[in-house]
Order: sequence, then structure tokens, then C-alpha cells
Amino acid sequence: MRTLFPLYFSSSILEDLHGCQLAWYRKHCQKLDMGEKSHHLIAGALIASALEITRKEFYENNSSQEDSVEKGAEFLLEAEDTGDSRKSNENLEYVFRQYFRKFPLHTGWQPCKLENGNSAIEYKFRIDTGIAHPDIPERNIIITGKLDFLGEKVINNHLYRVVIDDKTTGGSSKIPGTDNVDLDNEKEDYENRGQFLCYVWAARKLGIKVDLTVVRRIPILTKFEPA
Repeated sequence: MRTLFPLYFSSSILEDLHGCQLAWYRKHCQKLDMGEKSHHLIAGALIASALEITRKEFYENNSSQEDSVEKGAEFLLEAEDTGDSRKSNENLEYVFRQYFRKFPLHTGWQPCKLENGNSAIEYKFRIDTGIAHPDIPERNIIITGKLDFLGEKVINNHLYRVVIDDKTTGGSSKIPGTDNVDLDNEKEDYENRGQFLCYVWAARKLGIKVDLTVVRRIPILTKFEPA
């Protein structure tokens, strides 16, 4: 069977590599991936697209938050069916609206401005690593990816810049015996993920100094639960 080492790497490919090297080899070098769509991935992609629609409508088209959120919500209801009763399009639309009640567009982190004047929303990047490809030495391996949101905010007279990443999830860790989210456990779950290390590395390679990654988990539940 012919194999080819990947020409392009992304944070998800790096995650696969750290998860199981044999599975990574089968999927990315031998191209034996079954190609089946996971309803978890479908739901996550739909939420990401709805967030992009809403943020661009608000920050670039100067629409109101109400109108901007409505556009994103309409997209979710009319989009491809997720095939899952818990992460149904209707449940996605519900938590999507709740998200912007928790994180209003006009407060908190605001998008960084790019050189072309656009906001840094769903920013795609391609970075030459300078590492020669093992099968095609005349080509270098390329890192590709997409940053959900590059945000900035002044805190105590210091301008902070962060990578904001939104994650759909089936629930949140709770402090035993309470309804309070266990933030320490949540932080530990994401702290060393290659995805976020890759995002920070990419931002710095692009000349953007970022202080940290902010992960916003979006629990898809039968009833709303803040997280």
C-alpha cells in the first residue's frame, strides 16, 4: 500500500498523533479514514459557523446584537441535521442564544483588527515550518489552521490579547455536592492540549503577541446550564 507523510499539518492532526500513533498513521499516511461524519463534529462545526456569522454581522456590518444573533440562530435551524437528539439543531439554537446572554458582543473581549481592516474572526493561516517533507524533500511541511477569535481588552492599563476558542460539550465538571462548575478540573482538561499550544504558536509566528487561550465551553443540554 502506498503511503505519503502529510503535506500539511493542523492542530487536529497533531492531536491525532498524540492520541494513537498507529491510528494516526492509518488515517493520515495510508488514507484509511472511513470518512463517516460524527454528530459531535457536525454540531461543533454548525456552532462555529453560527458564531462567525453573528460576530461578523455585529463587528463588520455594524448590526445590532439582536439582529446579529438572529442571523446565526436562523442558520442553525436551517442547517444540516446533526442526526442526534441531544445535539439537535433546536438545542443548538437554544444554547447559542444563551451564549450571547452570557457573553454580550459589546462587552468583554473585542476582536483584533487585521491589516486589511477586517476583524480577526475565524482567521485562517498557513505557516511554512521550514522543515523538509520526508517524502518530498524539495517541499516544506506547512502548518494550517483557523483561529476562532483573536480578542483584546485593556485590564489595569495593560492591553491583553488572547485566542478565544469555543467548544461544544455534553456537560461540565461539577464540584462534588454542588451545582458549581469545577474550573480547576475544566482547566486541567484543556491546559496541555496541542491545539491551543498550536494556536498560540501560530499567532506569535504571525507577529501577534498573545497572552493566553480562553476556552469557552458550550454545554448542549436538555435545559440551559451556565458554564
